Amino acid sequence: MTQLPSADGPLHVAVVIDLCTRLVLGVATSMVQDTALTSRALTDARERSRLAPTATFHSDRGPQYTSHLFQAHCAALGVTQSMGATGVCWDNAVAESFFASLKADLRSELRSTTPVAAVQAWLDHWIHDWYNDRRPHSTNGGDAPGTAWNHRITKNQPVPDS
Repeated sequence: MTQLPSADGPLHVAVVIDLCTRLVLGVATSMVQDTALTSRALTDARERSRLAPTATFHSDRGPQYTSHLFQAHCAALGVTQSMGATGVCWDNAVAESFFASLKADLRSELRSTTPVAAVQAWLDHWIHDWYNDRRPHSTNGGDAPGTAWNHRITKNQPVPDS
């Protein structure tokens, strides 16, 4: 989870990322950083049919992820929770790297005076049209996350737990 500046205040962003291909499986935004936000990101991944039936969801130990509500949501979706050790920042390095790329691109595109609706539209375009579909990724041998994901699907290989 991270936050992006907007004229209306910080916009909180939660994502679900496939560790194998780096595809963003689900995303949610909110002006409030709470369990509902993280639950919506996980639900978005499931609704896009990208969340494996026996997925494992790894996160840090933030209160949004350790809450009884989020644990119940994971159980309802059949998702196993995994959490990093307390105080180990590199335990969630994939998400941190994703957010660093997002914010680096954001700096050149948006300002803190940009309305939240425009930030959300930019984020949606950046994730779904750029990052997932066109941005080369070293993990995938230079292929975009969406290309690597589709390659796994067309090769009839099981999608790894997310």
